[in-house]
Amino acid sequence: GEDRTLAARDALQALVDHLSLPPAAQARLGAITPQLQQAQDVASVRAIAKTLADFVVDYIAGLHTEVAGLNTFLVVIKSRLGEVSGFVDLEKSERSVADAARDQLSSTVKSSLDTMRGRVDRADDIDQLKQDIQRHIGLIDGSLTAFVKTESARSSRVDEQHVELSRKLEEMHRETDRLRKALSEAQDQALRDALTGLPNRLAFNERMATEIARSRRGA
Repeated sequence: GEDRTLAARDALQALVDHLSLPPAAQARLGAITPQLQQAQDVASVRAIAKTLADFVVDYIAGLHTEVAGLNTFLVVIKSRLGEVSGFVDLEKSERSVADAARDQLSSTVKSSLDTMRGRVDRADDIDQLKQDIQRHIGLIDGSLTAFVKTESARSSRVDEQHVELSRKLEEMHRETDRLRKALSEAQDQALRDALTGLPNRLAFNERMATEIARSRRGA
């Protein structure tokens, strides 16, 4: 009778109050309270209990979908970040190679110039001095050629790495977009009947909760 209806209604309301959900889900759940308050018999309470059970099942299924999507996304992001980290390490290595090449060039040029100055100061044979200067100029020229070749190769490698890094970052951006769309689609599917594609009871509850909240704000 009435006592059973009241007891069942209170028990179900206690369960609703006990559920702790994110704001969006809580708004959908909030539509059940006015339905409970209007329930006049056990059958009505039982129907609301089924609605609540369907909501919880759909919510958990949605969570599983979101978690699976997030796990996949995190795996992809971890891989991409590992590639970025590898690029940074390679960039440091290339910079070390360039620094070593510059140091070697500077040392060779300085050594050759110092030697040539000493020879000029002690020169007593012009022809021999010319030969010495030409030899050291050859050393400097060879060092410059080697340096330019090394820097050109390094620059090409760095350019290729930049292109590859840009491609990886673009892939990461696309993965993020795909995840965002997948989560949005999962949320939309949770609000629609699987057979008809029409809004289901969760969508109805969400709409009702929104309208109730709006009417309270306007009161």
